[in-house]
Amino acid sequence: MTTISSGGNRGRDDQFMRHAPPGQYRIVGVDTFDATDWVAGDFPTLASAQGSLAQHTKKVGMLKMYIYDDQGRLQGEGGTF
Repeated sequence: MTTISSGGNRGRDDQFMRHAPPGQYRIVGVDTFDATDWVAGDFPTLASAQGSLAQHTKKVGMLKMYIYDDQGRLQGEGGTF
């Protein structure tokens, strides 16, 4: 049985991990209106993750996205509340 946390960031670390696969970068999206979050994709380079993040957050409100490396360390973010 999976335990889902309450409040913001309900899926992160319950339904998926921030850690990207080895040698990759993971984008995690957060809908700041309803506090849901999801894996938006895994990328082979930081530059490709940054480009995707920029495209996804361009002119979009109530959306934040974060880039994590394979150790779960934050490598970048974008979007607005």
